[in-house]
Amino acid sequence: MSLDIGAIREALATIIADRLDPTAGALNVYGYPPDNPELDAVLVLPRPGENGQYIDFHKSFEGADGVGGLCEIALSVEMRLGGPSIDAARTMDVYLGTTDTTSILKALKSNLTLSALVENVYVRGATSPARFASSPDDPRSWLACSWPITVLARR
Repeated sequence: MSLDIGAIREALATIIADRLDPTAGALNVYGYPPDNPELDAVLVLPRPGENGQYIDFHKSFEGADGVGGLCEIALSVEMRLGGPSIDAARTMDVYLGTTDTTSILKALKSNLTLSALVENVYVRGATSPARFASSPDDPRSWLACSWPITVLARR
C-alpha cells in the first residue's frame, strides 16, 4: 500500500458531493479548489495537525512483517456560502446539523475508510461560522465554516 494524498482529497470531495443535497442552488465541491472557487462551495484543504504538521509519517511504525505503519494527515473541509448574511447563516446551520441529506458530518461519516483507501477518518467538530471578504479586485464575500478532520492511512 502507498500513501496517495491526491486520491484522499478527491475521495473526500466525491463522497461529500454524492451525499449532500444543496439546500439552495448549486453546491460546488473541490478536492483541489481553484483560485476563485464558485460559491456556494465545499473545499478540501490541508491544515496543520495537532503537532503542527500537515502529515505525520510516523504515527505508528512498521510491523516486524514490514507492513507499512500509519500516517496522520490533517485536512479541513471548508464550506463557503455566498449571499446575504442571514440567508447564509440559516443555510450554514442546515449543513452543520445532522439531517442525512444536508449534513457535512453525516456525509463524512458515511464512508470512514473512503472506500478502503484509508484506515479511518476522524471528524473533530466544526469551527464557528465567520464572514470573509475577497480581495479588492473581487467584491465577493462569504460565510465560512470548517470541519477539521484527521485521516489515518497506511504509508
